[in-house]
Amino acid sequence: MIATDSPLRHSLQIIVSLGQLYGDVLYYATSMFDHYIFDIAYCRPEPYYFWCYYFLMNFFWIVIPLGLCPAPRVPIGSLSDTSQRCSSQASRSAQGL
Repeated sequence: MIATDSPLRHSLQIIVSLGQLYGDVLYYATSMFDHYIFDIAYCRPEPYYFWCYYFLMNFFWIVIPLGLCPAPRVPIGSLSDTSQRCSSQASRSAQGL
């Protein structure tokens, strides 16, 4: 789904990015919980497997959504300002009638 011209593209970007971050947190949390509480490891015992495959390969899925979350802030903020300006002008004109 590519929503380049949709008016909902900024909201969708935030929703998808936060959903991805939520999944990553669950993935890391459940794996760490099993590792520290039940002493179950889901990767090989060599340290480079842990840091390369488990940490680094999944870290991209945290960094990219974190980079995408603040991007829609400016368009959504300007839309909110425009909406407030229009509503205040409408209320002033309604009071003048």
